[in-house]
Amino acid sequence: MQNNFTTNSVNARAAEEFTKLLQTIALLRSPEGCPWDREQSPSSMRECLLEECHELIEAINTRDTANVREEIGDIILITAMISQMYAEEQHFDIAAVLEELNAKLIRRHPHVFGESKARHAEEALQNWERVKTDVEGRKKTLSVLDGIPQSLPPLNRALKLQKKAAKKGFDWPDMNGPLQKIQEELRELTDLVEQDKPASPERREEELGDLLFSIVNYARHLGIDPALALSRSSLKFEQRFRHVEQQMNHNAIPMAPENLAVMDTYWEEAKNRGT
Repeated sequence: MQNNFTTNSVNARAAEEFTKLLQTIALLRSPEGCPWDREQSPSSMRECLLEECHELIEAINTRDTANVREEIGDIILITAMISQMYAEEQHFDIAAVLEELNAKLIRRHPHVFGESKARHAEEALQNWERVKTDVEGRKKTLSVLDGIPQSLPPLNRALKLQKKAAKKGFDWPDMNGPLQKIQEELRELTDLVEQDKPASPERREEELGDLLFSIVNYARHLGIDPALALSRSSLKFEQRFRHVEQQMNHNAIPMAPENLAVMDTYWEEAKNRGT
């Protein structure tokens, strides 16, 4: 039985709505359109794109389905807007983007659209990489770490570096290794901070970076995405602190160091409520 969200009628409606979106964007960019939209460029849209990606991730994390739908729309808008900008400069249009994307998906899934086989996800990834080099003619990289963007958020990039290295066998045999490494790096940082002669900010930063990198490695062995884990903890802190603020304001108690014991009481109250 075909899923209602993949029927031909839904696909036709999606194509119709996407066409309407492209028409709206073209009008906004036209002389009769919006001054703000006309002034934008691919470079100026970078920050908007990054912001919307983070908002989508947050919506997914909080399981806010309605917001997920909205944020997906915002990302489609920005990418379609950027494509329109390049089309105006006679570089390429959105049709070329979609045609190339679909052809790439088909080409890189020979186990679905061709004669190759993939019994599990790892073999599917091997097919993907083989097509990139053997079929598409992409140059083989000098290092397995090539291609990891420098612009990735640090936690995400650290995790990706470690995963790539692990695929080549450069990894701890079990999670005891990265756990002991955390303890080692924490001792080094503590010794540096407690030494008689103050260490330079650069040295402290270096040692703290080593500790964070080790924590990311431990998270990887636990099967946890450290960026998502940190995001959840940040959200939890935010919710509890907001409760503290609300209670302090309600009882006309200043948010000040001398009232830390009271704030701790409200913090525990929020914690016990499961926030």
